[in-house]
Amino acid sequence: MEFHPEFAAQYVRLCTDENLLEIAGEVTQLLDALEQFGHEIEGHDPDDPSHSIVISRLATFALRRTPPTPVQRIENTLVPDWERNHPNQRAIVRRTR
Repeated sequence: MEFHPEFAAQYVRLCTDENLLEIAGEVTQLLDALEQFGHEIEGHDPDDPSHSIVISRLATFALRRTPPTPVQRIENTLVPDWERNHPNQRAIVRRTR
């Protein structure tokens, strides 16, 4: 698993703030599950640890402990940056009706 530099910086700040260590532990558990099980943990029930971002045209997923997802930023900045750094891979575009 590879983290976007912006997320990595946020995660470091989360883990170094003694007032947020419980949340840091929960996020770490979710990251471990994501790394170990990948998209097997995605789901549609309220108790599932991740969910698809339905307003995104790409197959993107969010963990439940994250704040509201900035979808346009994912599609317009984060994914293109990732694709430039990984020229042999492309984001999956979801089918629309």
